[in-house]
Amino acid sequence: ADTSAKTNSLDVDQSSLLELWASHERQRGEGVKSATLSDRQVSLRWFADFVGIAKPAASITKADAVKWRDLLYQFPSKTAQRKEFADQSFKDIIKLNERFGHSVISQRTVAKHISGLFTFYQWLLDEGRVSENVFTGLAPIINRKGKQAAEFSDEQLGQLFGSPLFTGCASTKDIRGYSSQGETQVRDWRFWLPLM
Repeated sequence: ADTSAKTNSLDVDQSSLLELWASHERQRGEGVKSATLSDRQVSLRWFADFVGIAKPAASITKADAVKWRDLLYQFPSKTAQRKEFADQSFKDIIKLNERFGHSVISQRTVAKHISGLFTFYQWLLDEGRVSENVFTGLAPIINRKGKQAAEFSDEQLGQLFGSPLFTGCASTKDIRGYSSQGETQVRDWRFWLPLM
């Protein structure tokens, strides 16, 4: 029985988060914008620094993720642009900022960090590298009502739907044609999409 316990502990993947990232990038990086991958890598580096660079991904717990998420609310914004934070650890940056008093990252930025790591951990779970996605349910709920587009006024709607594109234009070849009055009726996407 003692031998099987040793074998099982050797079977557990001992790869760290940063070691697994390269494989994730090869597998999933093709369809993701490079800026998004770069942002996720920054999040991953901060999280790996927090839990321990060499700590196996399989041994990281939900409690680790919750502690890190809670500390993110104290993390200063624009750390890459501030020389006082250069070459500092995640925890040291937070501690240093108690003295400097820079503004902290927004709730949206916290959500972005959590979302990126959730995606990475989902891949780890799909690959059988971890037994759970420790970031499930950790992202803050963001009120998106403030980001809604403003409504058109009656005057703006009258101007739009009274244009030659809707009342009859000179031609459909280019913008000069469908912005000038004429007899041609446009009934393709240019007509229907604004109506929808």
